[in-house]
Amino acid sequence: LLPLLPAAVAGLTGWVCLSRDLDERGVVQQEDTLQKLLCELCGALCAFNGLRSLTLTFALSSSLLRHAESAQEEVKHSLQQLLLTFECAGLERVRLPPTYKRLIVDLSR
Repeated sequence: LLPLLPAAVAGLTGWVCLSRDLDERGVVQQEDTLQKLLCELCGALCAFNGLRSLTLTFALSSSLLRHAESAQEEVKHSLQQLLLTFECAGLERVRLPPTYKRLIVDLSR
């Protein structure tokens, strides 16, 4: 499933970003979709960061590492896209755990 992650992340991120201007009923906001997506993407980024330390202990295939790197880059890109899109449109109201807030601050630099 790892090869599908970049496409899924890009699709969900694009949909949420478009919803900022096109969601007349406010369904995305009502369902806290931005917060949920940010949490999932930050969690994925933390998992990918943890994968690096596992390479010292376990023999992970080069294919797995390539797919993980590709997925990690898409997650970072999607987070940056969400941050830019919602910078002045509700991002400040999203509640995130401290670890995720630090990730967001680091990505914003």
